[in-house]
Amino acid sequence: MKGILLATAATLALSLPAMAQSNNQPPPQQQQQMNKNQQQSGQSQQQMQQKMQQMQQQEAQQEHQQQQQAQQQLKQLEQQAMSQQKPINPEQLKKQEVMTIQQTLNKEGFDAGNVDGIWGSSTRTALKTFQQKEGLPDNGQLNQQTLAALGAGMQSSGSSETVGAGSSSSQMQMSEQQAQQKVESEGYTQVKLNKQGDEFSGTATKGGQQYQIKVSQNGQVQAQPEQGSGSTGTSGSGSQGGGSMGGSSK
Repeated sequence: MKGILLATAATLALSLPAMAQSNNQPPPQQQQQMNKNQQQSGQSQQQMQQKMQQMQQQEAQQEHQQQQQAQQQLKQLEQQAMSQQKPINPEQLKKQEVMTIQQTLNKEGFDAGNVDGIWGSSTRTALKTFQQKEGLPDNGQLNQQTLAALGAGMQSSGSSETVGAGSSSSQMQMSEQQAQQKVESEGYTQVKLNKQGDEFSGTATKGGQQYQIKVSQNGQVQAQPEQGSGSTGTSGSGSQGGGSMGGSSK
């Protein structure tokens, strides 16, 4: 009897670990689900890593593009600065453009002499003085930077670039002093002018004859004798005053 009990006890002792191992293993369906979940988890991690890599690549590309844009903008600024300081030959400007510069200098208090469209020493000296006042290179040479400071709106006939800040040379208004200088340059004396609208009118004397004078904003002078029916003279036309006096003296 004792031997039977011992044999039974030994059999139970040997079967207990196998039973415990059998109880720890999940059912086949549950094991498959667990394996599937592990696979999905691994795939999700891989996808996350791929997304992170893509985001890093996009950020690197954007940073590279921003650097290129910054370099291009810097080059453009350098080119603009160089073009602003590039000298402009006054001979390439039209006469009306030179007159606009002269009018502007005279208006700002810099004596450029007669507004005749001729780039001479007076205009050059006035421009140099203006450059000194504005803190620009005072070399007496024209460039976009100087013209922009003057506000003289024009376009160089020798270049397709706009060299002034305005839109039209007609924006420059002739002063009464400039109009008087223009009349005096035509040989008149005792000039008295008043501004009426966009032009100046008044009286002046030439060769002992009194004339009614009109000066337009473009610098054109018209003169008519106060006595008699002499013809109206226009600046530069050759019929100004002299022809009328000759006719009346006969």
